[in-house]
Amino acid sequence: MVQRLQKVIAESGFCSRRKAETHIQEGSVTVNGRICTTLGTKVDIRKDQIMVQGTPLHPETEKIYYLFYKPRQVVSTLYDPQRRSSLAHYIKEIPQRVYPVGRLDYDSEGLMILTNDGELTHQITHPSRGIHKIYCVQMTQVVTPQQIQRLRRGAVVEGKPVKPIRVSLSDKKDWIRFELAEGRKREIRVFAETAGLTIKRLIRESIGRLTLGDLGPGQLKKISSSMIREVFS
Repeated sequence: MVQRLQKVIAESGFCSRRKAETHIQEGSVTVNGRICTTLGTKVDIRKDQIMVQGTPLHPETEKIYYLFYKPRQVVSTLYDPQRRSSLAHYIKEIPQRVYPVGRLDYDSEGLMILTNDGELTHQITHPSRGIHKIYCVQMTQVVTPQQIQRLRRGAVVEGKPVKPIRVSLSDKKDWIRFELAEGRKREIRVFAETAGLTIKRLIRESIGRLTLGDLGPGQLKKISSSMIREVFS
């Protein structure tokens, strides 16, 4: 079947569609021995020889999905040039190649989805889907009602005005629950800075209706494709 090159790469399980587009634009993809830098090039993985960073692609037959509790001070990628702890350390027992859906900051912790389903990754991370994520955040100080109001107004993040869906204060007065629809880079940390707050601990508790449950830091839990379809279809 003829499809766009970036979609074929994503469906093969090599990486997400967005990352596939980056590989194409950087000249890391060859089709039948020739470098291809044109997004949308039509290919057939059954007939064309496609390589990404020197690795030949093969049709991925089984899509797999894992929930993962990313610990603090772990990069949410499979490799880190600074040699910090990465996801690769925690997925050695998974026989298939998987990669993370989205990211979490180095100093943040909590729920991530690991998969070889590039189309799902594109679906979840695309801003138009607006999939809600919930974060529980501990501050270094007691939070005032005025600061909660300031957090609700949002801030400019990566050049765009954004604000949380909901912000609520726990009974302990130093923990805040954020609900976000987009999750831009360091969004909650920017919100905190504008309100004069310093974050002590940041935990992502849910993505859509998927939650950490009883997962502890560094633990994995395999989930079914039917559950994924139920949550994100």
